Amino acid sequence: MAQFVNRLAIGSLIIGAMAVLVLMVLSFSARGDEPAGEIRNVSWLAEDIDGRGVIDDAQTS
Repeated sequence: MAQFVNRLAIGSLIIGAMAVLVLMVLSFSARGDEPAGEIRNVSWLAEDIDGRGVIDDAQTS
């Protein structure tokens, strides 16, 4: 009986450590590669009145 409890405790520790690792990977991947302070998804902000983007205007001028 003691061996069963010992294996159960070790197994639960391993499963808990794996769950912590998965949560850490998910939290790091949710951050993305943006530098600090950069706004995400700004493509709708980068359009002029004529519908062209700010980057397009900078490249053509």
